[in-house]
Amino acid sequence: AYTYFRDVPVGTDFKTEALEYMGKVDTIREKVKAGQAAHHRGDCDSAMVQFDAVLKLNAKIGDARKGLAACKAGSLPTTLDP
Repeated sequence: AYTYFRDVPVGTDFKTEALEYMGKVDTIREKVKAGQAAHHRGDCDSAMVQFDAVLKLNAKIGDARKGLAACKAGSLPTTLDP
């Protein structure tokens, strides 16, 4: 889809929408990468911020959902001891 929107001719009614869509896709990609990098460093607080931001833009992004779930699972206590 990104390639399709990139190729929308300049001067058409849809070019503005195409540019907005491409910007959104770029933002999502950057935030997913940042979230994954933070998760791999063990910084789930930062990772969850990035993944949450992605899901606010598009709740269907599987990598963000999986990353957020992994961070939440990692932050749960492993024992029932107080």
